[in-house]
Amino acid sequence: MRLQLIYMKIYKIKTNQLNLGQKSTEQISSVIREEFSF
Repeated sequence: MRLQLIYMKIYKIKTNQLNLGQKSTEQISSVIREEFSF
């Protein structure tokens, strides 16, 4: 399902951010904007 792909992207970003200690909200919102063309 498409929603699951989006969730996996967000999950990957969150995991990366925990490792790198950077802010993840910008990346997550850009992924969501990409997927839904906001």
